[in-house]
Amino acid sequence: MGRIIKNLLLALVTILTIINYTEVFTQDDPEDRFPGCPKYVRDMNIRGNVKNATEAFDLLLNQEDEIKHSVVSTSFLKEKGKPDDYYAPWRANDKDKNTAWVEGAKGDGIGEKIYIAIEATDVERFKPLTINFNIINGCAASEGLFNANNRVKKAKLTIYEACFNFFSQLETRKSDLVINNHKIIDLADTSAAQSIQMKIPAIKSVKKIDDNNKHDWYLFMAELEILEVYKGTKYSDTCITEFNVKDVIEEK
Repeated sequence: MGRIIKNLLLALVTILTIINYTEVFTQDDPEDRFPGCPKYVRDMNIRGNVKNATEAFDLLLNQEDEIKHSVVSTSFLKEKGKPDDYYAPWRANDKDKNTAWVEGAKGDGIGEKIYIAIEATDVERFKPLTINFNIINGCAASEGLFNANNRVKKAKLTIYEACFNFFSQLETRKSDLVINNHKIIDLADTSAAQSIQMKIPAIKSVKKIDDNNKHDWYLFMAELEILEVYKGTKYSDTCITEFNVKDVIEEK
C-alpha cells in the first residue's frame, strides 16, 4: 500500500502545481477529508460484510487508515465478550500473528472472500508487475488455536482492475471491474508464512494507449476465496492470520 500512496501523492503534487491550488482540503474539519467516504469505526459492519467484488472495490478506493481500510470481507465472526472488530478483516493486515480474520458464515466458510488493495497507477506510467502475497494460514496465535479452528486448504486468488476518478476529494469508480488474472492456490497446513506470486502483465481494460486514456488511473485489487479447508478439531470457523501484499516488483 505504500506504493499506492506514493503514486497518488506524486500525481496530486503535479496537479496542484499546474492549477496553483494552495489547499485542497479544508482544515476546519480534519476528520472530513473524504466527504461521504465510509469511516472505519462507523461502518465496520459494511467493510466486513460486502456483497461482491464491486462493493469491495468501491470501499477500498478511499482509505484514511493504511491497515484498517485496506482490507474488506464478505463476513466476519462476532464473539460474545470480545470487541466487535476482534476478528474483522483488517486483522489479516496488521502484521500481528496473535490476531486473525475469521469468517462469520455458517458452516466452514466455503465461498467466503477477503479483499485487499494492491496498487494504483496511471496508464501512461504502468509497467508489468509481479505481486508477492504473504499468507499466514489459520489462527497462528498458538498451536492449540491453530488446530482447533479451520485452515484454508484451497483458495481462488483473483486480481481485479477498474478505472477510477482520481482528481476528486472522494475517489469513485468510473468503469466496471475486469478480471486481470486468477489462479487456484493450495495452501500448506502450517502456521508458517507462505508466499504466493501473481503477475499483472498489462492493464487488460486498455487495448491501446492514446491521448484519451493515458492519464486514466487504475486500481488493482486481490480477492481470496475459500474453496476447501483443513477441518479444525473443535470449531468450524475458518481463519486467516495474515493476507497482505509483501511487495510489488515493477519490471525494469
